[in-house]
This record gives sequence, C-alpha cells and structure tokens, in this order.
Amino acid sequence: MNKLSFEHVWKQTETNFELKNVSFTINKDEWLLISGPFAQGKETLQKIILGFELNWKGSILLNNESIKDIVNYNEKIAFIHNHLQLENGRDSIYDYLAFPLKLRGVSEKEISQEINSALRKFSFLLEIEREMNTLSLQEKVIIAFVRATLLKPSLIVIDEPFYQLPNSKRKVIIATMQEKLRFWKDCPVIIFSSYVLEWLHFCDRIAVIHQKKLLQIGVPSVLLEEQEHVFVAKYLRGDGITFLSGYLKDHLFMTSGISFYLPEELTRKKELYEGQKLLLGVKSTSFHVVDKPVCSSDGVSFEAPIHILQEEEEYYKIYSNLGSQPLVAQIKKSGKIEKGERVRLFFHYKDLLFFDGNTEKRLMQRG
Repeated sequence: MNKLSFEHVWKQTETNFELKNVSFTINKDEWLLISGPFAQGKETLQKIILGFELNWKGSILLNNESIKDIVNYNEKIAFIHNHLQLENGRDSIYDYLAFPLKLRGVSEKEISQEINSALRKFSFLLEIEREMNTLSLQEKVIIAFVRATLLKPSLIVIDEPFYQLPNSKRKVIIATMQEKLRFWKDCPVIIFSSYVLEWLHFCDRIAVIHQKKLLQIGVPSVLLEEQEHVFVAKYLRGDGITFLSGYLKDHLFMTSGISFYLPEELTRKKELYEGQKLLLGVKSTSFHVVDKPVCSSDGVSFEAPIHILQEEEEYYKIYSNLGSQPLVAQIKKSGKIEKGERVRLFFHYKDLLFFDGNTEKRLMQRG
C-alpha cells in the first residue's frame, strides 16, 4: 500500500529549477534512502516533504489526500535532525522524550504511559532519569528514534545521520539502526543522505537524485545490477565499471581501442538503430582472463596491457585501457599475473550495460 505519492512535482525559482518532474511512491512500511550529491535536489525534496517549502507544483498525496489540504500537516511528520551526537543537554531522558508531547497538551499521566510503553517496545533498559549528556552515541540514536515514534507520525524523516562523523561512528549508527530500530513498520522511514554505499544492505529501496531529477529508484540489488543512468552506475560503483563510448554501424559497435559486433537479437531488444551513439558499461567483475580468442557469438575478447596491478587475497584488480578509455577488471585468482604484461580479457554480451538514448527517453517519460 502506498503511503506517500509524488506525481510530476516541480519546484522553480525566478532563475532556475530546484526540482524537475519528480514522481515516485513510498510504501506503507518501508525504509527508503534518498541519496545524491549535495545541492542537486534532495534538500529541496526534503523541505517539501517536511512542509517547509510550499511553493511547488504537482501532486503529493499522504494517505490519498493532498498534503496542501491536510490541516497541521507538519505534525504528521516526525523529523530526526543530523546532530545526534550533539544531544548533550542536562535534561533527563524522560524530559527529552516528554517535551514534544507536552507541546501538544498531553497529560502527564498519558506522557508517562506512552514513554514507558515505547521504551519497552525498543527494549531500552536505561534509567529514564539519566541525563542526555551521559549517553553513548548508540543510546542517543535509539532515544532520538523513540522520541520520533511517540508523536505517532505518518512518516519519519531522518536527515544526514552521518553528518561530519568519522567512519567509526558511522558504523555505530548503522549497527544500532539495524539491530535496534529496523523492525519498525508502523510508518515509512525516509533517510536523506549523501552517503549511499553504507545503506545498500539496510534500506528497502534507494532513490538517486541528480541535477534536480529522480534518476532511478529501486531495491539495492536491482540498482547495483541494472543501472539505467550513467550517473547511477558511477555513484554506486565508482571505478567498478568500464565505460565504452562509440556508435553503431551495421551491428558493429565502433569505439576507440576496440570494435565488436552486437548480436542482432540484442540490438532489436534494446531498440538500437544505425548510427546511434552509445555508451556501454562493463562491470569490473564481468571480465575473465582467457588464453585464446573466444567465439564472437558468446561475447568479446581482446588483449589489454596491465598498467597497475593490485593483488588482494582472492582476486587481482587490473587497471588498463582500451584506446583512450580507462578499463578496470577484477579477476579471480587462478594463476600468476604480473604488472607490465598483456592479458587477454573476455566479457559476455549478457553482461553489457546499455546507457542509450532509448533508456533516457523512458526515464523522462516516467519522470
């Protein structure tokens, strides 16, 4: 069931667009990560969801009702800010949790009942008279989330939980949320973060925003294997993909350093046409070392020089090039490879990633 839905949402100022034609839905009980570089659209989207930004066009429905028509919409959204480690006040845990409920006029008796019930639900066993400045980062993460749930929100929004934190503290936050909070299903949770790799095994779905557009949204496994946009591939995999730029001529993909035939079945499936400019990708793990040329009906084989060689416990990482285009291959160890030598690499046609004009059209049509 959809809890929150966006349809063709735009945000425009006098001089530029801050959000372009964003459409997606958030399911009732999911944890969704919205990620992307700073100032590329996710901050504007967050303000709209929180109700801080009202000057936008399109449709946003919460439980099938326009958020512009919901009285006190802001009160239905619980917000957890990005300074978890700075909760160092001398308030007790009880006072910290009770404060937003007191603002809503809830009686002391009801507040006490609600807090005790919530702490039991999250198996939080600390004395509630302890001061906030005595808590560990793990305890602060739990208490911040408990406080959000006490408001009985329709949606919980978490802002940049890794903000200005070292890797050691990021690991604490991820582990705490996984072990103590991930069971939460009473309402959807949206995490806004410029970090993405740390969340791949945590969130139900991931949305990537770039240049004010929603480029792709889906479960992590699909985003890792079937990127629909060049930026998504680079954002999720870094140097884990080799990109080949060229054009199609008589089923022959022409590019600097290598040219090869694409099977007719593949060109039909991808709706490719003569003369079309193409950007193809090959994941580093899709390359294999072979000792002789491989039949062209199966895939592509070629020789490549080894410029840089990194040896890990179970694989080699080879940095090479095809013409002017850099190549990265991760090869399972089955023999000795030396820097400076040439190796014959092979990849299957089925492992090709297509970043073509038709894909871009379909993305635009879906918003």
